Amino acid sequence: MNRKDLYRQRRFRLILACCLPLFLALSLINGCKQGSEPGPGVSNSGRSGGEMEGGKAPPPSMGPREVFGSPLLGEGQSWSRTFDRTGRYSFQCGPHPSMTGELTIAEDGTPIQVQTVIQNYMFQPYDLVIPKGSTVTWTNTDLQFHSVVLMSL
Repeated sequence: MNRKDLYRQRRFRLILACCLPLFLALSLINGCKQGSEPGPGVSNSGRSGGEMEGGKAPPPSMGPREVFGSPLLGEGQSWSRTFDRTGRYSFQCGPHPSMTGELTIAEDGTPIQVQTVIQNYMFQPYDLVIPKGSTVTWTNTDLQFHSVVLMSL
């Protein structure tokens, strides 16, 4: 291999090493932004869950679903949401879908503030039951970026 080929190969590796992580980060951020608007069951009502990506309606077996979530959260960052309607939601981390939890909003009770910690690739607590009007705050304590993506059940 001559010098020119070695130079091209090194330049290609350098470009790849710089651009690939940036591309992946932007893809994750875009993925989180697509679902970042709250649905009708939460404060600051946004997009209805009756649509899926591409403007297509969900299959009849699924029924209408609300999907919304946080931006990517770095270490020490938090995201809060107040839930104004009863219902059930599953939640997961956008970049790490194996991190899951469930949230149930009950009709009765005095609204409360709930702290959920994201630590060691887990939500703690991961099964929440709260009264309507309560606020849940998710705080990332991991070195990795995480997000919270909620979907009505």
